[in-house]
Parts: sequence; structure tokens; C-alpha cells
Amino acid sequence: MLGNRALIDFIRDQSKTAHWMASNCSGALVLAEAGVLDGKRATTWAGGEASFQKKYPHVLVQHDINVVIDDGVLTSNGSVVSYEAAIALLAKLTSDEFAAEVANDLQFKRVANAVLPPRLHWKLASVIAAAAFLFGAFVAGFTFLIRTRRTKR
Repeated sequence: MLGNRALIDFIRDQSKTAHWMASNCSGALVLAEAGVLDGKRATTWAGGEASFQKKYPHVLVQHDINVVIDDGVLTSNGSVVSYEAAIALLAKLTSDEFAAEVANDLQFKRVANAVLPPRLHWKLASVIAAAAFLFGAFVAGFTFLIRTRRTKR
């Protein structure tokens, strides 16, 4: 993907007018390649921060932080953290109260505080990652609709 100039140019162009840009896990590399993260605080997949910093020295890479929000750009570690990032973005797009209501409906705190046998951790992480991806896709679609409606007025 990083070598796909059409994609990188599209992301760079969109970042000039978008209210929000967001990435999850290694998606931060795509934003960095497009220059969206230059001079901004950001994170990437847990454990990949050092190589991310080396490849993109103009990004202020944050280590051991799940979700980073800087000037309309949200980046997150990925996996289970996807939920936390989606809720944070939802709060920015709507309100803290609505995001808390959605988190409560999704039983986010209950899942975040779950104590499971180690053999079940990967199953829970897989389910949460899939749900977070779907939720993130919903938020992205919702954002697109809001943006489309604003430009039509």
C-alpha cells in the first residue's frame, strides 16, 4: 500500500479538507507516507513505534499510548484498542455523553475489565477486533455522510 501513489495522493488530498483522519494499527504508516502526520503526535501498532519513528522522523511517535489525538488526526495501536479508538472518535464526532452511551451498550468497560484464562485471550481479542472494525467502518461511513451533507448545503 505504501507504494500505491494514487492511494497516498488521495489520502493527502483528503486530509486537506477532512475534519478528521483516523488510522488503526499499521494504518498510521499510510497517513505518515502521505505526510498527514508530519509534526503531529501519533502512534502505531504496539511494538512498532521504533521502526515507525526511524522511517518517518517528522512524526512525533508516542510510545506505549493506546490512542493519540492531535489536530484532527486519531491514531491507535490496533487489536483490542480499536474499541477505545472508535469510542474516542465517536466522542469527537458527536458528544462525550453519546460515546459513553454507546460504550455502555457495547459493554466496553465489562470487556476491558474481563479476567480470562490465557487460552481465551486471543478469541476475545479476535471478536473485539472484528467488532471494532465493523464499528469503525460505521463511524467512517457516518462521517462520510455528515461531510457529504455539509458540502451539499
